[in-house]
Amino acid sequence: LSLSVLSSVVAVGTNTNVVLLLERGSDGGVSRHIVTEGHSGRVAGVVADPSTHSMVSCGEDNTCRIWCMRRHVQTARYPLKTAASSVSISDDGAAVALGMMNGRLDVLDVDSGKTLSSKPCRRKAIVALSFSPDGDLCAVAGRDNVVDVRDVKTWRSVGSSKPPLSSAAMSLDWSEDGEWIQVSTASGELQVLSTAASVNRNAAEPLRDTAWKSWTSRLGWPVAGIWPKYAGANSIKAVARSNSQQLLVTGGTDGAVSLFRYPCCTPGSAAKVMCGHGSHISSIAFSADDRYVMTAGGRDQCLLVWRVDGV
Repeated sequence: LSLSVLSSVVAVGTNTNVVLLLERGSDGGVSRHIVTEGHSGRVAGVVADPSTHSMVSCGEDNTCRIWCMRRHVQTARYPLKTAASSVSISDDGAAVALGMMNGRLDVLDVDSGKTLSSKPCRRKAIVALSFSPDGDLCAVAGRDNVVDVRDVKTWRSVGSSKPPLSSAAMSLDWSEDGEWIQVSTASGELQVLSTAASVNRNAAEPLRDTAWKSWTSRLGWPVAGIWPKYAGANSIKAVARSNSQQLLVTGGTDGAVSLFRYPCCTPGSAAKVMCGHGSHISSIAFSADDRYVMTAGGRDQCLLVWRVDGV
């Protein structure tokens, strides 16, 4: 709470992370102006809208929010029935897929917030989502160690990883031809699934020249240089490659954001390191034009936008 003596305006910060200004009007009433809003629980995920300059976030406060990166304001807030644990957006920016802590998969229309689909999907929390390059499929990974491939027209399952993975998936990346899904796991394995037969394959030499639509894995030759010396297995929480495939950004348990050249395959590679979060970074993404990086700081309930000036 803060009072401006000169203007008699009171600034108020609430326990739901809303900052607003209160001012007494000439008629004796009190006008209210919201300066900024925010999540009031752990922020689980953030993605960039590929068709606009907006970003979408979700969290454990049972909300999905849309933000304008140019004006730094919230443009929409959609209530959810339960806490969200992951988020992905279609390439045309029309639909947002939300993975829930209870294993449900909800799909929202971006413009209206209308629920397009809501179905039970996994037995445990959904931790990663990714749309295929052609937009016809969506890969869903749960803490039950299963990756489920869904048809986006009906949102029914068309395949799943058999046998289940050795541990929960940490990230999902589609190959550019839509034939393979690259999965990094919590136990430090990098596996590849065939979208046609849902068969696990070793991600070594047979697929070394495969082009990937995105790269969010902490493991693999192109990101071997992101690991600091003596880093623990969970020191890096989030990874994102730029759309130009020239840059790579990572977020760690210490809240630091590191910007590298891509590919980053040499141990001890140079990076620009920036600090701002007071918690581990739960999610990270480049904007559609690669001019900005968005980071979600888990327990600090913050979303930060960084301008990219190069490495």
